[in-house]
Amino acid sequence: MSQQYGVFANLVAGAGSLIAVAGAIGFAWKKRSAWEPVEEDIPNSAQHAAGLFAAAAIAVFWYQVTVSGALNDHDLIGYIERLGLATLIGLIVYSLLVATYVYEKPIAISKKTVKSIKIIGGFWLTNEAKRCLVSGEPKPSTIQDLVLGSASADQVWPRFSRALAKVSFVLSYICLTACGTCLLACAALLISVKIGRAA
Repeated sequence: MSQQYGVFANLVAGAGSLIAVAGAIGFAWKKRSAWEPVEEDIPNSAQHAAGLFAAAAIAVFWYQVTVSGALNDHDLIGYIERLGLATLIGLIVYSLLVATYVYEKPIAISKKTVKSIKIIGGFWLTNEAKRCLVSGEPKPSTIQDLVLGSASADQVWPRFSRALAKVSFVLSYICLTACGTCLLACAALLISVKIGRAA
């Protein structure tokens, strides 16, 4: 790299790092992604908050590597390992929540049109919902059947139960995206340090 670009090696390395970081942050500010928390009453603020946390952390990393010199390549490798683990944990928790607590709920758009939306369930059922599952009347066999047969999600889960589930979705999503973005940034900074040192 240093032989190919000569005195511009550091500039090329820095530009490459900035492009990688900008791409990672830009992902957090695009429209709602397919794997963001599904329910419409969870706003896009989860995605934007993850972008803000990541941008602040990247700014700190960048300053400590390029200006103050407080972080060296060994420190960056340690951050990469920890951020990689945090990203993996966030992915596992988020995937488990999606697989366990997301349900289909039909809503009437017009007299002839019914649309199915995804909603986030709660961590525990209402007493009435538990009774219906145990008794089998009016013939629910699963929680999804209860959701389809209820007029409101409040009949299936207490509001606090659903609120806790939604907070868990948001926190695991922020952990996944923010840590993943910082992971990419640290990797880019590590490459920049190595190339700059070689130059």
